[in-house]
Amino acid sequence: MSTPPNQRQPDETAAGFRRRRKAALRSPLGLPTAVFDSSRLIRGNGTLADQFAGEEANLETMVATARAGGYNPSPNDTYKPALAEFPGDPLAFVPADDPEGHIRRVCKQQGKACRGVVDYTPPVRDPEPDGLVRGINPEIVGEAVAMQIADDPGLAGKREQLTEDYVNRHAPSE
Repeated sequence: MSTPPNQRQPDETAAGFRRRRKAALRSPLGLPTAVFDSSRLIRGNGTLADQFAGEEANLETMVATARAGGYNPSPNDTYKPALAEFPGDPLAFVPADDPEGHIRRVCKQQGKACRGVVDYTPPVRDPEPDGLVRGINPEIVGEAVAMQIADDPGLAGKREQLTEDYVNRHAPSE
């Protein structure tokens, strides 16, 4: 029996989890899935204990990662892997008191569209003619930033700054 894409295998590295999750999130056409239906994200998941029944060690690891990233999950939170960049991402813990607001803020911060209870469409930015960000493939930039966050979960809230720093360091001179 294979492990679902939203659960990390016991011996899997964070990078392996990201690759497997990214592959699972691709549409049948091979395009990245960018729209999350928040109505499915909110309903019927219960508390963290309900979600991770029988997987308490996995829950403890993810809660420890979130705490290291500066967020102390409440037992009433819900963990949403679709919002996570890595297992235990503090942004993936949705508080019970404001799930819609949290999902909107995360989608806005990550530049992802959201449809359902929360409707958010990120602003459209004019891409460079060849799809590059100042001469760098955006997938490379995204992977580099995700690896930095996986190494230090405390950086999860600074994604835009990390992206800008990476591009400034590695972009060809204009």
